[in-house]
Amino acid sequence: MSETQTVVRMQRHLQLTLFDLLSHQSFESISISDIAGAAKINRSTFYRYYPNKFDLLGDAISSSLDTSTAQATSFDGDFHHILEWVDQHRMVLKNVIANNQNFNLYQEIIRVAMSIMRQHLNDELAPCGGKQDTMSLQINALVAQSPNPEFAIEAFCNSIVGIMLAWIDHPEITFEQMETFISQKKDETFC
Repeated sequence: MSETQTVVRMQRHLQLTLFDLLSHQSFESISISDIAGAAKINRSTFYRYYPNKFDLLGDAISSSLDTSTAQATSFDGDFHHILEWVDQHRMVLKNVIANNQNFNLYQEIIRVAMSIMRQHLNDELAPCGGKQDTMSLQINALVAQSPNPEFAIEAFCNSIVGIMLAWIDHPEITFEQMETFISQKKDETFC
């Protein structure tokens, strides 16, 4: 196994270990020693791969979101996959957000959402049937009419991600209910 493969494998192992710890305790309460112990490595080994737990968390969330959205072939599909990701990681997200003033999860998710939106808006033709999906066409029109296109993209992403993160505190709302709600909000915004 090459050195690069070893690094990637260990980083992924540490990311999964952190997610496992976050399923039952807050990010603030997790120490490097906790992560190293759960990963069955020495603290010094941890520091070979990450300078601190915040960088590990950033990589873990980015990697997990990127993996989730890589499956989508449309803008609607990307947001569906992000919504699924939030649903699958509710407790992790709750434990990251709770009492955490050092890592801005919200900004990381907004960054990913804006990247997805820019990618789909820059695609002349979507992979399905040679036409952009309805959502991309609607957003293209909104962005084109905006005096500040980057602000329009950021505002849309902030509203959708804000709704998703508020959902974390409402376990009684099912995935299907949230998907319907977001779909209705998109339609209200772009119709």
